[in-house]
Amino acid sequence: MLDKTKQIIFVIDIEPAQMLRSFIFFFLSLLSLPLFSQLAEDFTVTDYNNVDHSLYADHLDQGQTVVIKIFFTSCPPCQAQAPGFQEFYENWGSGTADVEFFEISNKSFDSNNSVKNYANTYGTDMPGVGKNGGSLEAIEQFTSGTFGPFFGTPTYAVIAPDGTVQWDVGFAGIETAIENTGAIGPPPPAPATTTYNIFTENYNGSSYIHNTNTQYIMGSDTDPNYELDISSFIINGSFEYPSLDIPEVDAPHLKLINNTNPQTGLSPLDLIIIQKHLLQIDLFTNDFQYLAADINNSGSITPLDLIELQKVILEINTSFNQKDFFQFYIFECNNCQQYTLPFIPNGEHDIHVTVVQTGNVN
Repeated sequence: MLDKTKQIIFVIDIEPAQMLRSFIFFFLSLLSLPLFSQLAEDFTVTDYNNVDHSLYADHLDQGQTVVIKIFFTSCPPCQAQAPGFQEFYENWGSGTADVEFFEISNKSFDSNNSVKNYANTYGTDMPGVGKNGGSLEAIEQFTSGTFGPFFGTPTYAVIAPDGTVQWDVGFAGIETAIENTGAIGPPPPAPATTTYNIFTENYNGSSYIHNTNTQYIMGSDTDPNYELDISSFIINGSFEYPSLDIPEVDAPHLKLINNTNPQTGLSPLDLIIIQKHLLQIDLFTNDFQYLAADINNSGSITPLDLIELQKVILEINTSFNQKDFFQFYIFECNNCQQYTLPFIPNGEHDIHVTVVQTGNVN
């Protein structure tokens, strides 16, 4: 019987403590509701550049997050954090994207002109507001404790486009608070490109005609297996690199190829001129003649070149064994056929090409 009595007393003793804890938790929950459900009140200020800003109409309703730094111009911590706050401002688009920043003074002795001098001294250029710009009225809702205690300057508030306020986030918490509003900042800058203009010049009466049979091959010195035919991306002899169609690669180079049988431009006269050169009766006078006469691509002119050229002229063969019908030599790289592209960000570069018809030496 005694044991049962003790058990009943134990239950009676603990119930008031549980009730007290529950009441305290409920009471604190009620107190905390205004802090999280209260929306920012609208305000309008005029910054030191004489630009009016309405919190909702000009910013929140336009999808912008608003970051407010409550400060005053002679506040040492405010001055120390000014460069970092400016960096945040620039990183988030300097007011041109979905975040706007404000420096708003809480002192009656700070005029718009004082705030402008502060901005010039400490290198900030976001909108700044002093007393005659409406600063005290604008931040009264924050300094009065509506969103939580105000302990002094600098204090940072971040307001989401729906008007909800993240209060006293601290300098280190600004970035996270902005991200919590869903802001994404400015889009990444467009990649720099170079426009390349290709100009071709026929050597020695070459019968080359620029047409769709010419391939423009983009390659990479660091990846010999990389090859992209960019012919379809060239408009009026020009193309942009890099682009959506032409991906960026290391050490890009350009190669032109056309092995279409021209059916014209080669004649027995070419055979005679090459033979005179071999007999040293009439030597070639320029490098392009040598390149045209080296039919088998051996690096020298021999009777074998004459034989191969004769077979093509007589239509015994329909192609050369070691060379295409047309060779493309780019001026800037001393007769090379594979040209490393110089990159001029957002500029233009002209590529001048001499087209040599294999076998055409007259």
